Amino acid sequence: MRTPRTIRRPFAPVALILLVVALFVGLLQVAPASQAAAAEGPDTVPWLGSQQLWCTWNNPSPYGNCNGYHPTPALDVGMARGTPIYAAGPGVVAEVQNGCVETAWTCGGAAGNHVAILHPNGLYSRYLHLTNAIVGMNQAVTRGQLLGYSGATGGVCQPTPCPHLHYDVVDSLITVHRVDPGSLKAVVNGQNVTYPQQWGFSTWNQVSYGTMVQNDSYTLPLIELGPAPSANFHPVVPFRALDSRTSTGGWGAPLGHHTSRDLKVTGGPVPATASAVIMNVTVTNAVANSFLTVYPSRTAVPNASNLNFPAGQTIPNLVTVRTGPGGSVAFFNQQGAVDVVADIVGYFDDGTVPGDRFAGLPPTRIVDSRDGTGGWSTPLGHNQTRDVAIAGVAGVPTDATTVVMNVTVTGAVANSFLTAFPSGSPQPNSSNLNFAAGQTISNLVTTQVGANGKVTLYNQVGAVDVVVDVVGFFSPMVWGGFFHATAPTRVLDNRTGLGNYSTPWSDNLSRPVAVAGVSGIPSDASAVVVNLTATNGTSGSLLTAYPTGQGLPNASNLLFGPGQTIPNLVMVPVGPNGTIDIYNQLGTVDVIADIVGYYSLG
Repeated sequence: MRTPRTIRRPFAPVALILLVVALFVGLLQVAPASQAAAAEGPDTVPWLGSQQLWCTWNNPSPYGNCNGYHPTPALDVGMARGTPIYAAGPGVVAEVQNGCVETAWTCGGAAGNHVAILHPNGLYSRYLHLTNAIVGMNQAVTRGQLLGYSGATGGVCQPTPCPHLHYDVVDSLITVHRVDPGSLKAVVNGQNVTYPQQWGFSTWNQVSYGTMVQNDSYTLPLIELGPAPSANFHPVVPFRALDSRTSTGGWGAPLGHHTSRDLKVTGGPVPATASAVIMNVTVTNAVANSFLTVYPSRTAVPNASNLNFPAGQTIPNLVTVRTGPGGSVAFFNQQGAVDVVADIVGYFDDGTVPGDRFAGLPPTRIVDSRDGTGGWSTPLGHNQTRDVAIAGVAGVPTDATTVVMNVTVTGAVANSFLTAFPSGSPQPNSSNLNFAAGQTISNLVTTQVGANGKVTLYNQVGAVDVVVDVVGFFSPMVWGGFFHATAPTRVLDNRTGLGNYSTPWSDNLSRPVAVAGVSGIPSDASAVVVNLTATNGTSGSLLTAYPTGQGLPNASNLLFGPGQTIPNLVMVPVGPNGTIDIYNQLGTVDVIADIVGYYSLG
């Protein structure tokens, strides 16, 4: 790949070059790359195609030592005018300049038209001498997002401008203190590579003038995952793996318009052999009505969704998702920008180690603070915890390690959140439901059972009524179901006629929906994991999913208002004919179902 060659690059006299250095870099010092924090920073080649490296710092060139041009860390890369320039990492635009022309040598402080991005690790990447920039101040950008086009504005070769990109990394835009740009990732011939290690070097300063630097893509080619293993479940203490409002998870910025972004979910309590994870995903601060899809990384975005949300609303949903290569999952946002929070509550192994298996139960209400069910006769108060008996209740055995329950909050007097965790354990830094005052919202909760056979529910602010419906459990039993993760697959959408229904669910109506023997789900599936969405409801109502052939339970999976679009994950046993029933209580509503996995005895 190293093919150095000399190109004609007319430079200004030494005195003129030193003037540029004084104007542009000042008295700069080299800072070690170790100053970068663990959060994401600029780590990707900011162009596509094969471009020629000119000066780094101190490397020899046909025009003498590059120290005369770059006494401190930076990369000059020769390329034609108008070459697209992309962000080397996610972040927020902290500086942007347009309006410079090639004859205005000191325009933009000799940087010409340029962009600077503040990354989650606190460093700034800078892209100088552009023809024009196309991003705006304070705009969130993702790795590989187009920033502008290369050019020769500002302090470049005179009298004949030489188009190129000046790329550097600084820890301050005020003192312009450059640091080593470090390694840059690229995709070459379908494989990940890292420069300059690709050539056996540890620093860019060792790379020869004229070396070609290639980058084919910002994403590896899409793959198709093979069949998932028969997996056992392993609960973990809930932990926050992602919060785009902070540096947790390395994003450091909202998920942008029509954008996918990966999150590594293995590591720490989740081993590299995990085939899938269960996590509570929350969206907040959305600037547009949109939906979020979570799916295995490096696979195609499926025709399915996990969360549907309006602008400004905070919505949670439990997500079960298969892991992609490297133990990562991907998040796709359709419209606008939105902050994303993910709390991991457990994982499924690769089937080679002992673990817990799942058994579904007829949905059974065990708590309703509105009527005293479960001994709760008052709302859950401000900063209050309260235990819920699980073991030995509603079909849950005493050896159950984890319970699956649908939790609903209603009648809240303040904006707050609810957290479920094992009784007797410290309260984790995570949440299961986030809700506004007066809002009614449900979420499926998977949580470990404490040693005393109970789980604890915590409410942060105000008071709120709580309803709990048990739908299943995990335990070390030998007769339970193994989990098989699948790519999210839409099996029902009555708006399009998918699933044999082309009209909305009407008042007080149950309909069977085929879930086994369809879309790759085997006919012997004992239970399915379905993301259920209600939309276009004409009245406040509820949806309940339950095994065909059993009576309608006194329980619910989704509660929704008129016109509201709301999702919820459902784990439901399959009836003897391979179907589940979905019931709507009031008015009419469109129903969507996306299968994300199933349980079977083998």
